[in-house]
Amino acid sequence: MDVRLTTHTAQMIANRAEQRTLDGRAHLVAPMVALVAGVVNGELVTADELAAFAVAWNGRPVPLRHPQDSTGQYISANSPEVIESSVIGQVFGMHVEGDRLLGEMWLDIEKCERLGGDALRTLQRLDAGGVVEVSTAYFCDFEPVEGVFNGKRYTAVQRNLRPDHVALLPDEVGACSVADGCGVGRFNQTVGAAGCGCDKFREATVSENKEKKVVKANEEVGQGDAVEAVEIEGVAESVDVGVALPSELLELATALREFGGVEALMNVVRGIKANQDHQRAQIVGRLAANSRCAFDRTDLEAMTLDQLVKLETSLTPVTANYAGRNGALLAANVDADRFVSFDQIAKKAN
Repeated sequence: MDVRLTTHTAQMIANRAEQRTLDGRAHLVAPMVALVAGVVNGELVTADELAAFAVAWNGRPVPLRHPQDSTGQYISANSPEVIESSVIGQVFGMHVEGDRLLGEMWLDIEKCERLGGDALRTLQRLDAGGVVEVSTAYFCDFEPVEGVFNGKRYTAVQRNLRPDHVALLPDEVGACSVADGCGVGRFNQTVGAAGCGCDKFREATVSENKEKKVVKANEEVGQGDAVEAVEIEGVAESVDVGVALPSELLELATALREFGGVEALMNVVRGIKANQDHQRAQIVGRLAANSRCAFDRTDLEAMTLDQLVKLETSLTPVTANYAGRNGALLAANVDADRFVSFDQIAKKAN
């Protein structure tokens, strides 16, 4: 029986968020449907397995995105480094009703504000009742058993779920939607679909003490049928020569392979976005402290980076020198008693 760290993505709508206090700190609390029993990633997750250790989810950390190591592999969120850098809350009140794993997400308001960037924007979005994606991550045993559940075929059953964390995904779309029964504020509603339809994923295997461990991360799946996972690096080679694909698709596959694959490209995109977020936060801070700026921090946070740059440029004093009449050298922001004549300058030069 293999051991896995598995992630499942769900959509979270915080239309019932409220503020509470935990250990003397203010938190934003939102109800959550974390996972629905059914066929997920081609593997069966039963309601009994969800219920077996549901309370073990209590206190699990809430990181901003799933933490990864230096090689891009998903890792546990329960380390001092991850907690310090990206964990912004915890989950509590976890329990199972029917085929759904329910609970509450508690977000530390002060830490979100201290981290700024996506952490603060996600908090503000939830507070306003917006849509945010969540993704559960847990270790489980993998039992190779085939079957069909609610019309969906599976090739394995996940056993002995051991929760690790529930991640917030501020810039991703969850594969498991509210229509599938996942999400915040859905506690008292009945949904016919049992499965999340999260069938598209990427696998990475490592060998440790002769035990195969697999880390799986969901990617976006549309509203249509599930799509079988395919590593982008192998697209060009795996295409059936009898199937005519658009040249643009083949060019894209080739370009991505040369670039290092989707993950390498996404790392670059994340790096660019992180730099932009850092630059944006710095400009907002400078403008908020500038007495010449007529906008408050809330107004500034709503502006684009380009608008912020233009605004800061417009408020930057411009010092220009002019050669005026009667041989006077005038600096734009210099008081009258500091005017200097060209004769005085010439004498000093000699």
